[in-house]
Amino acid sequence: MTVVLGACTSSGNKVETRTEAQVTTTALDRVAAEAAIRHAYETFANPHVTDAERSEANEIITDPAVLAWGAEMSAKHLAGAEGVSFVVDAIAFTSDTTADVDYHILYGAGPSPVVPNESPGGAVFEDGHWRVTHATGCFLDSMIGERCPDQYLTPEQLTIGHPFANLARSDLTDDERVADVERGDEIRDFILAVAQKYAGFLGHPLTVLAVRHARGASDAEVWYTEGSVQPGSAVLDRGRWTVSRATWCQLTFNFSGLACPQ
Repeated sequence: MTVVLGACTSSGNKVETRTEAQVTTTALDRVAAEAAIRHAYETFANPHVTDAERSEANEIITDPAVLAWGAEMSAKHLAGAEGVSFVVDAIAFTSDTTADVDYHILYGAGPSPVVPNESPGGAVFEDGHWRVTHATGCFLDSMIGERCPDQYLTPEQLTIGHPFANLARSDLTDDERVADVERGDEIRDFILAVAQKYAGFLGHPLTVLAVRHARGASDAEVWYTEGSVQPGSAVLDRGRWTVSRATWCQLTFNFSGLACPQ
């Protein structure tokens, strides 16, 4: 896990329970779990606690290569965490042992420009402790140009994020490019015209960093790299996960100034 200096945007502390996940944890347990999760976020990248305390606050990793890489990153960046603190803004329990966590990062008494927005994270209950997920650390690593050596997204998350990874690919067929956009067939000519105009900027797939999908929902939140970390939304369109029309049109407008057809 790499330590990142960031900026903050606070949405106010709140705790949620997503009913679609059928969480059975009692209200009292949730209060205790919330406190434990906040403590884990205060601890997992804190250079002023012991190695054992930091380890206890991080998701358990057993892959030797990932462990070695994490140790290297900690040695490289932990000293830079002086004055850094992680503040939890929202917790949404998705099961008795997992939660989505929104947080921001303070540097001293004020913000730092490295992580300018509230960030997506997670928590998992393992071995008697609530811990910060490996995926949270990998998301932060990506903010400073580091990449985790393992694939930390689930198969479902990879499926949802696949059309986002395709956004900058140069080897897609026209049909594939159109199918990756929500109701893309309705603006097929515009999609292909944009791709043709900016063909010189297309190349390898983008990297999908985080995906949030509530059980049974037909939409999801996706964070991906496009020069910098970008948030977007995915929509299940006729049985296929796609980049939402709103996300694709906003990205196109930001890049080229071209507005999607009404």
